[in-house]
Amino acid sequence: MAGNEGFGIITKKGGCMLNRSVLLSGVCMLFVSCAVMVNGPEDDEQGGGFVKPPVLHQRVRIQTKNMFPFENNRNWWNYTESSGNKLQMRVTDTISDDNVLYYRVAFQELRVDTTDDWFKSSSSGSVMFGQSLTGLYDQFLPREIDSINGSFSCGINNVRYNYYDSLVSGGVMYHKVLRLKYDYPVIHGFEEILLAERIGIIKMVDYNGRWPVNYLLDSCSVDDVVMTF
Repeated sequence: MAGNEGFGIITKKGGCMLNRSVLLSGVCMLFVSCAVMVNGPEDDEQGGGFVKPPVLHQRVRIQTKNMFPFENNRNWWNYTESSGNKLQMRVTDTISDDNVLYYRVAFQELRVDTTDDWFKSSSSGSVMFGQSLTGLYDQFLPREIDSINGSFSCGINNVRYNYYDSLVSGGVMYHKVLRLKYDYPVIHGFEEILLAERIGIIKMVDYNGRWPVNYLLDSCSVDDVVMTF
């Protein structure tokens, strides 16, 4: 075996011989496998970008009020659907009643009549919405979330959420993003809504129509700061 001494390792137990090239190959495969496990697959499910999969039950403390900055009559958001259809969302009115401020948010879809929703902050700090000023209001966002994934109630709905430090959607990197998934659509038939802190809604998806409808944010004005994406 002298001719093989430069290529093998002989162990003391059992005299097993391991070829060094095989050993090195195994180490390389281990590093590659570890890299795949760390990076993981990144996909936002609709081809609009990618996200890092959230770690289950990781604890956070996120105040959600800045996820949907509706308390300014000058704020607006423009969206484009994958087929080219346009949608604008705009805060149009503020009404004060019994020391509660109500904000009307208009949804204007191309070739579709404008639909209004009403939003307000509850005494506990949650964001509430209703389809009419004096009607029933349901929870749109709780005041705070304390883990990066979980759920909360919205009327009869169970809303599942995931929180991401960063997310790419439509080729744009967003930070501090909250994804909401509804068991039953609440706001204009959308089963999934994504929001980014200090921007608002960045994506809305309706999976259950005749074909999926996917609106991505093009531009917005929040507190008089205009942003284009």
